[in-house]
Amino acid sequence: MMQTAHAIPMQSFSVVSSLSQKRICKTMSKNNNELHGDSHVSRETIGKKWAALLREHWPRDRAKNVARAFGCDVRTAQSWLCGQTPQLHHFIRAAQLIGFSRVVGVLFPDTDLHSRAQLHDDLLELRSRLDRLSQELGELDHGTREDDSGKGC
Repeated sequence: MMQTAHAIPMQSFSVVSSLSQKRICKTMSKNNNELHGDSHVSRETIGKKWAALLREHWPRDRAKNVARAFGCDVRTAQSWLCGQTPQLHHFIRAAQLIGFSRVVGVLFPDTDLHSRAQLHDDLLELRSRLDRLSQELGELDHGTREDDSGKGC
């Protein structure tokens, strides 16, 4: 089941302030094949999860659409779809395109950070739904008032 993409502004990432960009860079150091985060996930595992995330989000014309979304070459997108791990700025872009918790789930699965990121994304979605419902209610209320004002004798 494909989830709806929603862009998240960078300021909304305050929930994960404990994971600074510097820490992510350190965690993803190319000097070692293992990532030294809370989850101890190998680059190979991250590459596979990254590829699955991209395939889920872009089910058709994958390489072309991924390349367009990330502003990279089609060959780069094809390598990701085959399990190659992207650079940090691509993970950040993915967080904007797909959702922060989805990316954290690739990098730090089964961690407190991932749980908090999921809760944050859920909260954003609920706020968005509440705003839409509030707008619909206002429109219904406005329409009711117009109907009532036209019934005068």
